[in-house]
Amino acid sequence: GDNPLQLGNLQLDCYVLNNGLRVFSGRGIQRALGNTSQSGEWLKRFCTADSLYPVFGTGENSIANRAMNPVTFRRKNAGGSQTTTNAYEATFLIDLCSAILDARDAHLISDSNIIESAEIIIRSVAKVGIIALVDEATGYDKVKNKAKDALRSFLDTFIKTEASRWVKTFPDYFFEDIYKLRGWNWTNIAQRPD
Repeated sequence: GDNPLQLGNLQLDCYVLNNGLRVFSGRGIQRALGNTSQSGEWLKRFCTADSLYPVFGTGENSIANRAMNPVTFRRKNAGGSQTTTNAYEATFLIDLCSAILDARDAHLISDSNIIESAEIIIRSVAKVGIIALVDEATGYDKVKNKAKDALRSFLDTFIKTEASRWVKTFPDYFFEDIYKLRGWNWTNIAQRPD
């Protein structure tokens, strides 16, 4: 079944395949980057765009090549046309976000929504990753629920801080989702972000 990873208002459908490969759905990556297209082809078109070729390039391990070769698997309990899912190894998301920021620095991309999403993803994953490494090194991760709750709390706080930098970028439904996650009443104006 689907196991969404929630990063603030970003939700990525994630899976661990039988061979242990951790993947995100292609549509989940699209949504995380701010694209709302229902077509799973947007990610492939974006990653192979001629304008991004100098950064996304060619070659077996290039962003363009990896985008054109998703991992395909059958989801349990899925029906209709959605039984097969195109997905990408979880690390592809980080490599893609890094390439987006490189493309920005090379003045090859100017879409502020995609750039801001890439920055938020990179920063949140980096900070949570370092905490997870410390937890593992100290054995704190052995107290699973406590460590998991602490990591989730940190991630929620970090995403809230990062997202507040881009508050005008996000529509109201972003804040409504945060309120739902926190159990807050959206109609309570006193709790809304400044």
